[in-house]
Amino acid sequence: VMGGFLQDRLDEVPWNGSGVAVVCGSGYRSTVAASVLERAGFRNVLNIAGGMTAWRRVGLPVAID
Repeated sequence: VMGGFLQDRLDEVPWNGSGVAVVCGSGYRSTVAASVLERAGFRNVLNIAGGMTAWRRVGLPVAID
């Protein structure tokens, strides 16, 4: 769910009770999204620090569907 719509679409967040990860390009928007989720009661919210830019920089795998 895109960050700007997250507050109104919390029911669409895939949640099985164990946790949820959020990511964006740089890490800024995902930090905001993680905060929205935590305020809404989600637990074990993982923000991917540095976003996909940092993910790629360290050579972690990326799958594109």
